[in-house]
Amino acid sequence: MRKLTLFGYLLVLVLLIITLFHFSSVYAGNEDKFDMISNPEKYPGVTKQFMGDYGGSFNGGFYLAYNEQIIPIHYSEEYSPPHFGNILVYGTFNKEGYVEAIGIHNYDYNYVIYFISLIAFFFGVWLFFKEWKITYRGFKSA
Repeated sequence: MRKLTLFGYLLVLVLLIITLFHFSSVYAGNEDKFDMISNPEKYPGVTKQFMGDYGGSFNGGFYLAYNEQIIPIHYSEEYSPPHFGNILVYGTFNKEGYVEAIGIHNYDYNYVIYFISLIAFFFGVWLFFKEWKITYRGFKSA
């Protein structure tokens, strides 16, 4: 039994080390941070997909808040922004500092569904504890 416990601790330690290494190699590095606004001549002709918040409109497009930057998006078709949620933009970067959108998609979240789910969760917990009572040995039928 003691060997099994030590093996469990070793497994948890290995998983913690792998998780920390993955985080430091994937998420913590700022060396390739996207800087379209401050350095647009680095990205001409690059086609990329990115997501951000709606930041207002102008004639011929809208602004997108992405990675703490405001990026002008030129989009010639009719567009209505999302009320709640984000915008996914697929477009080509220009050396003038704007993105020519090829396609966009609104991720408009309906938060009413989440609220109804929360009420249903509490109702389910209430029904469970109406039928069962907690004792020091586990659950007992009410």
